[in-house]
Amino acid sequence: MKTSRLLLILSAPLLFILLESFLLWPKFLLGTEIIAILWILGLVRYFASQSSLGKKWLLNALLPILLYVSLSFSAAILINSWLIQVIFIFLLVFLIRYFQVLYGWLVKNDLKQINRLPNFSLSGGLLIIFSAISNIYSLQVFVSWPTGWLFGLSVLVIAFVTYNNWQACQLNIKENLTLFLVINILLAETVAILFFWPFNYQVLALIVTLVYYVLINCTRLYLSAALDKRKIQLYLIFSAAFFVFLILSTRWF
Repeated sequence: MKTSRLLLILSAPLLFILLESFLLWPKFLLGTEIIAILWILGLVRYFASQSSLGKKWLLNALLPILLYVSLSFSAAILINSWLIQVIFIFLLVFLIRYFQVLYGWLVKNDLKQINRLPNFSLSGGLLIIFSAISNIYSLQVFVSWPTGWLFGLSVLVIAFVTYNNWQACQLNIKENLTLFLVINILLAETVAILFFWPFNYQVLALIVTLVYYVLINCTRLYLSAALDKRKIQLYLIFSAAFFVFLILSTRWF
């Protein structure tokens, strides 16, 4: 337990150094990403080895890895140094809080921590979808990758995030495979359509994130038999109002 605690304490300064280092030496961005991924994998794997409950340790490492990669790449293309530091601090706080939950669950055998994983999965998933999709759309401008490659990468990210959310919420994918596929297909179609919309990539990413938010919450309520007409109307009104606000406030080009 002492080793696990030490690794948890070391995670914040190590990840912070890695984040700051690629700002000083941009050519080492890929190297710092690999080191961070290996550290997260090793940390979660070690936590899981301390408990018989950690058989799906790779799934628990998926969320922090996707979040770290997506947000760090988002910071890499920003110019405002203050905004970059805010993103770094937020990322570190989120990751450390998530690691503390895993530590409490896997190392200290506090089963109450399992109930906190769905909230982390939902909030982390929204951040990943927004930052990752924003990065992917921006590659059209900065790198000029083929649209087919970018679309495939988007679908892969969406599938991983959706899968992580279902597992964290303990939703049975095998029994609801059709619904799982439908959600991913709808999100993939949304991404494909937005490739041709005349908005900047942050707005496009927000729209995809909004669709993900509505679909994933309605699915969770439906599978838990808690979905009713009023809740559907609430989600639809919220999403429609936010969508209209985006369309009216963004710049067309």
